[in-house]
Amino acid sequence: MHPPEVGQIRVLNAGTGVRSTMNQIGMYALSGAPEEGHGLLHVDVHRSGDIAHACSDQSHSREVGAPQPGISTQEAVAAFTRWAWDRPKASSHLWDDALQELADRGMSG
Repeated sequence: MHPPEVGQIRVLNAGTGVRSTMNQIGMYALSGAPEEGHGLLHVDVHRSGDIAHACSDQSHSREVGAPQPGISTQEAVAAFTRWAWDRPKASSHLWDDALQELADRGMSG
């Protein structure tokens, strides 16, 4: 694959290239909690366009010599959880508001 011409946008997929389910991502976040006693609450909500699992395709990034991941998804999510733990959080009512908006638009079920 040839590099784009000067001034053209180059899009590279970023990730580890390893499939992760959303439940795994939740468990990885929990593993980063600096305090014990926290659990994972699974809310059975299905929305239009929800992603059950994700995996980035790193082939193009490798082809162009882009840096590759140096840590696993689990390490990255746990590190983010530790970093974000004591920072200001979004208001708890935002989740309920988002669910209501999805219902109002017929996008949940």
